[in-house]
Amino acid sequence: MKNLIIGCTTNLTEANVRPFLTSLKQVNFSGEVCLLINDSLSSLETKDYGYQINLVEVEKFKKFLPQFVVEKRFTRHWINIPLHSYVPFSQYWPGNQDQKRRFRNFVGVHYLKITSARYLYYYLYIAANKDRFSNVLLTDVRDVFFQADPFSYPTNSELNFFLEHPNARIGSCPVNSFWFRGLYGEEDLKRHSERRVSCSGTTIGTTEGILDYLRSMTDELTATNARMTNVDGTDQAAHNGMIVNEKVSNYRIWENGSGPILTLGYEPVDNFLPDEEGLVRNFDGSIIPIIHQYDRHQVLIDAMLGRIGVSTDCLKKLD
Repeated sequence: MKNLIIGCTTNLTEANVRPFLTSLKQVNFSGEVCLLINDSLSSLETKDYGYQINLVEVEKFKKFLPQFVVEKRFTRHWINIPLHSYVPFSQYWPGNQDQKRRFRNFVGVHYLKITSARYLYYYLYIAANKDRFSNVLLTDVRDVFFQADPFSYPTNSELNFFLEHPNARIGSCPVNSFWFRGLYGEEDLKRHSERRVSCSGTTIGTTEGILDYLRSMTDELTATNARMTNVDGTDQAAHNGMIVNEKVSNYRIWENGSGPILTLGYEPVDNFLPDEEGLVRNFDGSIIPIIHQYDRHQVLIDAMLGRIGVSTDCLKKLD
């Protein structure tokens, strides 16, 4: 079986995804990549990269929906039924719990911003193809760069989460506290204000470990997200809420500089400067396979993009 990398690239250009795809090619990745796309990437030349890339148009998921949902007769576009109202209704949907969850997810993608809805799509795609993959990486795309095969680092765990810098706390970080408060309320925020922030942008594990995570993640988003359907960052709150409220188990959580992924959003760049080979390494000298948020630091932008011969124009976002 192959390994799978899955990410969301809606509203990204081909230039935006070039560092991700090109750096993955340079480390001789031999698994599969699945990208959720819309019109902005519909003409991507996937054969240029040397590994299998599946482009999944998010709008085409509608063909699986019941007709009354496709026509939006019972979604928030027509009458104000909040998303969480579908959760008790879904218990009457025929089938087992996974089939009921599929119904909630098919409905939920109409409510959530794509930053949260991507997890519903991920679950639907991986659950339908679980027998084809050994391991899965859920990842952001525009700000991710590969220095080695992402599955080459031995994690010895079914599910792996990655912490941000020790100074990033749920209660003291302005954006994380805003997202967490919006999803869980002020009391929960106070209770967990000193807990460390784990980044929802990259999660890696076995296929079954990732599916267990996505079952919990999609349940969390569809059950509690009524007030946050149009807010980017809700996924980060749900991810951390599941950890601190012990709604997910059997995972390993990694510090920066000690594992397969480096998350640089709050990290001082002096801790992780490229060496003479242009590589960023863990504290033990091992190559870090995945560099996340490298675009926060010019020295890393120059090193990463220079190694693959890509212009910094690739970092420009669509208006």
